[in-house]
Amino acid sequence: MSSSDWRPGSHPVGPGAPPGFGVPVAYWSTGQVRVHRRDPGPDPDRPGYYEGHALAGWGRRVVAALLDTLIVVFLYLPGTTVILLAADRGAGPDGVVFLVLGILLELLAVSLTLWNQLAAQGRTGQTWGKQAMGIRLLRKADGRPLGTGLVFLRSVAHLVDSLPCYLGYLWPLWDPRRQTFADKLVGSLVIRER
Repeated sequence: MSSSDWRPGSHPVGPGAPPGFGVPVAYWSTGQVRVHRRDPGPDPDRPGYYEGHALAGWGRRVVAALLDTLIVVFLYLPGTTVILLAADRGAGPDGVVFLVLGILLELLAVSLTLWNQLAAQGRTGQTWGKQAMGIRLLRKADGRPLGTGLVFLRSVAHLVDSLPCYLGYLWPLWDPRRQTFADKLVGSLVIRER
């Protein structure tokens, strides 16, 4: 069968035969066989995706941030309550005990907050809120977690997100990579895992 006899549904093979869908094609440079599919499937880099990974939507990111904020509030609540009790007791021995206990609880809350926001997120890409929502913060370049240093820089860069009327926090609503300004500055993405 010559290439001029080719018609849809027939699969000519051999030198000079046009490659068709579903027909293995050998490439001379590598010798690998590649099958052309009739339906190549969705573009892995269409908006909302990056290299085949679904990016986290704005709603999931907001809920994760709210969960992290609630966790922080609950972490600080006991220490604040005890410090208020210390102020109510006055400068007596009971007041000092409550004050010291309240300060220790506040220091514990600060430590847990820093661990959650910087260390855990830098190492795994997830805070407790992100873990609950099934999203993960990764480097755009290689898909690995950012590390503590870049997570800290991203936190500082969130100031840029808030400057023009919080426009940077809304930017993922229309950005094809769903990035805030801080994400763009440090080269990070938030992907959806489930």
